[in-house]
Amino acid sequence: MCIPIKFVPSRMQDTKAILCARGPEGQEYRALLVGRTTPPEAQGPMKVPKGKGLVLEFKNPMETASDFTAQVDQAAFALDKKTFRLEPRKSTTITVSLKTEARATGRLIISAEAAPKWIIYLKTD
Repeated sequence: MCIPIKFVPSRMQDTKAILCARGPEGQEYRALLVGRTTPPEAQGPMKVPKGKGLVLEFKNPMETASDFTAQVDQAAFALDKKTFRLEPRKSTTITVSLKTEARATGRLIISAEAAPKWIIYLKTD
């Protein structure tokens, strides 16, 4: 018997559960599931194309609606939104664009209260 399982953590703690399944002949199977949660890993570097911008999807992994703040640490980059509210498990897009023609590297940092930061490294084409 093969049962695909996807663990989608909503808080920074390990989670345990018991999976109960019945076979075609009435046998009962039980398995302990252990989900281990780690902070988000930095991503990138992502290329920000000149004239087009970079569209990134961001999803609220938490079980409650949350307010998020997005910021870049390099003045060469601009964001289409700096604050936004997301319902649980819903997503939005964030567009990173260039304010200059010069080469640049930087970070997009997304944060929420009582949550780890999401960091995405950026660079120009």
